[in-house]
Amino acid sequence: MGRDAEQVDQPVVLDNTVLTNFALVGRADLVTHLWPTTACTTPPVLDEYRSGVASGLVPADLWADLTVIILTEEETALAASFSTRLGSGERSCLAAAVHRQGLLATDDLDARRIAQQQNVPLTGT
Repeated sequence: MGRDAEQVDQPVVLDNTVLTNFALVGRADLVTHLWPTTACTTPPVLDEYRSGVASGLVPADLWADLTVIILTEEETALAASFSTRLGSGERSCLAAAVHRQGLLATDDLDARRIAQQQNVPLTGT
């Protein structure tokens, strides 16, 4: 699932809630239509999504072409500093958006609040 990329310029970092919402309505294509070169996610998000696939809650193989960004040491440290009320996927996406000056795509209220505190632009589904 996904292709690796060390750096995506001004990424649109999608968390599991956003991936799941698009998957459940059968519109994963909208992600690549809206953000053809900048849509991406993180390994913890894909792990969360795979759990949903294993439980039969979401369809498999929708995100095979989605870019996966690997967090730097600095981003990993920042992610660890965020509230544990956030899942690892939200923390990793938030850290990547902060350091890479990207857009965070999340519907998680706690993640949105922290993003606003960090001056990270937001979108959701």
